[in-house]
Amino acid sequence: MNFLTRLRRRFMLTCEDVNEFLVDYFDGRLDESMRERFERHIDSCESCQAFIDQYEKTMAFLREDRVEEEVPEELVERTLIFLREELDS
Repeated sequence: MNFLTRLRRRFMLTCEDVNEFLVDYFDGRLDESMRERFERHIDSCESCQAFIDQYEKTMAFLREDRVEEEVPEELVERTLIFLREELDS
């Protein structure tokens, strides 16, 4: 890894990093420095913004007391489409 890449990684996160730290971010377990880097990436990355939005909607849905209800087919389809597109890029 060259110097510029190491320097960039020290101050900025990648989309892969965001995915890795997602649960810790929402649980409030990231230290201040990492949280700032996480939020800086989210603010500048439309793909991660869309991913976070879908994640929040999914978690809100799961928090509702809907254990006996089925997950709406549209939610499943949109989530799968989004994930496939992200994995292909």
